[in-house]
Amino acid sequence: AIPHLFFAAEAGLKANFPMLARQYQRLNQENRLELSDRLDSLLNKSPKNLDLLLALAILLESKEQPLESIEILDRILNIDPDHPQAILMKSSINLNEGQPKPLYEIEKALKRNPENSNLRLEYAKLLTRLNLKDARIQFEILSAEMPRNSELLLSLALINKEMKDITSAKAYLLKLISNNQKTDEARSFLAQIAETEVDLEGALKQYLLITDGPEFLYANSRIGA
Repeated sequence: AIPHLFFAAEAGLKANFPMLARQYQRLNQENRLELSDRLDSLLNKSPKNLDLLLALAILLESKEQPLESIEILDRILNIDPDHPQAILMKSSINLNEGQPKPLYEIEKALKRNPENSNLRLEYAKLLTRLNLKDARIQFEILSAEMPRNSELLLSLALINKEMKDITSAKAYLLKLISNNQKTDEARSFLAQIAETEVDLEGALKQYLLITDGPEFLYANSRIGA
């Protein structure tokens, strides 16, 4: 695929280089060298092409060169301060590298664009690795905007469960059941909470209501136990 993609790019057509760069670890050494050389060649011709720069940043991260990757991401953000992939990638690398204020870039972007729900969702997900309390606030903001979004309700249930706020966790799980959304997952988590509270009857009641699906085998193993 590499020569075809670069042929298209040289002909002035749109080519998804970031997608190709994400396959770096799957390539053999010869293909890795070809990909790097061809990217460098195209960037020499188009040094401000954001797709090429993002592909290079992904490539550098794949080569375990995070600081060099961040330098390229900063070049992208100097051209387009609201470039979503660059913002998220820089935040994620900073978090992985234990940098101070790792999510500063995404926080700045959200101040500029507070209505950007997709960006806020990614911010909330990253925060779960850093500060559950702050993550919960972001998920609550999103849930207020999209009260029937099952992924948000389940995330809030699990965050509250992790934070030992069992009352809130149960409330979100029961809301999922009342909405007829992710009912088996919700019942499974309610049953697990009941087990930790040594409410075996309550746990059995929830496990027995789980239908034939991904949670079914787990539920039956717990019923047997």
